[in-house]
Amino acid sequence: MNLPNVRVFQPDCILSTLTGRDLLNWVTDTLADGTTHLVIDCRNLGFMDVGGLGALAGALGRVRRASGTLTLHGIPDQPQMVLKMADMLNAFDPLPS
Repeated sequence: MNLPNVRVFQPDCILSTLTGRDLLNWVTDTLADGTTHLVIDCRNLGFMDVGGLGALAGALGRVRRASGTLTLHGIPDQPQMVLKMADMLNAFDPLPS
């Protein structure tokens, strides 16, 4: 995606408590740069645990406080199941794979 004021983050394989920090740091830095439309490309995300879910929730809160949007793209089955079980899938603007 190469649109003005849009940035993309691509987590690698696992989104957990440890790797969620990278996501939250990216969101904070990206918002500080003035970008308000963020996309998380989940195509390579094979596993997400409750820590990763918490990181996504934290990221969503930060983006909303900045009046931005956070979109998820290409969510594989396991992370999608975690989001559905937490009733959070509709909190994001999911894009098709």
